[in-house]
Amino acid sequence: MKKKTRIFLGILSIIVVLLVVAYLLIPSKNSTTVSNFILQRRLLKLLVMVIVSCAIPISTISFQTVVQNRFLTPGVLGIESLFVFIQSGLYYFESLVGLKVEQSALIYAVTITIQIMLLLLLMNVSKGMLLSNFKVLLLLTMAFSILLRNASTFLQVLMDPNEFDKLQSSLYPSFQKMNAQPILIFGALVLFGLLMIVFFKLRHKLDALHLGLDGAKMLGINTKRLSNVVIVIVIIMTSLSTILVGPLQFLGFMIANLTYQLTKEYKHGVLWLFSTILGLVIVLSAQLIVERVFLLTIPISVFIEGIGGVLYLILLVKGEKPGAT
Repeated sequence: MKKKTRIFLGILSIIVVLLVVAYLLIPSKNSTTVSNFILQRRLLKLLVMVIVSCAIPISTISFQTVVQNRFLTPGVLGIESLFVFIQSGLYYFESLVGLKVEQSALIYAVTITIQIMLLLLLMNVSKGMLLSNFKVLLLLTMAFSILLRNASTFLQVLMDPNEFDKLQSSLYPSFQKMNAQPILIFGALVLFGLLMIVFFKLRHKLDALHLGLDGAKMLGINTKRLSNVVIVIVIIMTSLSTILVGPLQFLGFMIANLTYQLTKEYKHGVLWLFSTILGLVIVLSAQLIVERVFLLTIPISVFIEGIGGVLYLILLVKGEKPGAT
């Protein structure tokens, strides 16, 4: 690890500690103390923020390494569009099925299972395109996303107004929605931990991919098998974070590219660690502003996706070379 990277990590770690203390212990505008009940709810939200701040940048960096392109994120696979479609279908058929969509661990478990199965099916159909032709992959996933968005719009037009209102509120990215689901949060934490164990074992092989696919093959790495395993893990991680907080398209892109620019490292262990700490700084700062300054009147995506969108345009104009380190 470079000296500059260690300095940045130290500074960001101190900022994270200060933000965590401020988030947990500073009372809101309308109160003077932090009760045990409020502290427990904040701890649950903090746990969700930690999972999301780890899962999104780690999956994005790994995905970009496999496809050899820093503009491509798991979001272009249509995961967010699929999430909206599944949620629209669940709310539309809520009265027929007799299940309560909101605050139901079963519904969230079914949603993430359907997401993973459909995306794995898409990946199998488009086998080889991820590594061979970036433009073909973009066209395929764009068509997939448009199809899902149109299907979601169709269901929303037919939906009862009350169900539509609940659907819209559930689609905004928010760390509030998991407050009543501690079991699901801990389940997500366990699943994320298992996936990270697999990723940790693959980190050196991912480092070799920076040499290019041919270079990695010369080192005896089965790049096809490696890419399939990584993409499956990425799909699960992205689906997990989308279920927990909702669609956050540019968070992973923003954190990953800031990590590349600030560290100039190639080792994935370092990139994952740095991106996680940086992600915590961004997410905690945005959540503090949304909760304490704007009193939850605006969604957190206003800050995160707004900054991420601007960064995407800046890098696009600069003409960042795919796969550069």
